[in-house]
Amino acid sequence: MSKKNKPTIMEMKTVVSNVILEIKSIYEYVTKIDSALFSYIEMKNDHDAFIKWMKEKTEKLAEEEKKNDAKSGNSSRRTGTTNTRKQTSKKSN
Repeated sequence: MSKKNKPTIMEMKTVVSNVILEIKSIYEYVTKIDSALFSYIEMKNDHDAFIKWMKEKTEKLAEEEKKNDAKSGNSSRRTGTTNTRKQTSKKSN
């Protein structure tokens, strides 16, 4: 049997640093998407309608998930929380 070599501390540091950089990159990307979506909703002046739609959608998804969990016997659940921030914007008259 051959002995498996353990990674060195420098290799571990490199891997952890790369993972951190990827997480930061994903965070920035998601933040930009969030900003773009919020700007679009603000432009369309549909904030309340969007919040209502999101609540209905999440409730529907939660019901479907419960049905699927009951069928499969799976007790793990994904939490579908949404950030429904409401920022006041200056309306131009």
